[in-house]
Amino acid sequence: MARMEIAGWDGLLNSMESRAQGVDERVARALQLSADALREALIEQEERRFKAPSGELGSLIPERPETVRTGSETYVEVYPTGSYMGTKAVTPRRAEEVGFVLEYGHGQVPPNPWNKRARKKAEKQINTIIEQELRIQ
Repeated sequence: MARMEIAGWDGLLNSMESRAQGVDERVARALQLSADALREALIEQEERRFKAPSGELGSLIPERPETVRTGSETYVEVYPTGSYMGTKAVTPRRAEEVGFVLEYGHGQVPPNPWNKRARKKAEKQINTIIEQELRIQ
């Protein structure tokens, strides 16, 4: 007859529970720091790649975006919000729409994937931030 014995089960459970404490706060901090890194990269891409004057769209990206928790998901959205006037506009346009059109193009406007370039540039820094913030200590 085979016999299986597990010693120290309570110790293992206590260890896992203590590691799980504070995970929500660490995830929220990792997301905020990652959002900061992405915001900086987006502003840099806008200033380097768009015609002068530039900087208007980047100034519409919130400095502290809201951390959203829905069920088991937690995320942060980093994009321009609010009204965008630009340099030639008579009426304001939604900044989200302007950012989307710049990214993917529309009609006669060719795509300028500034968001994609910013994400790629910030990817290594964001991965480092997440690794450091979520490391079990």
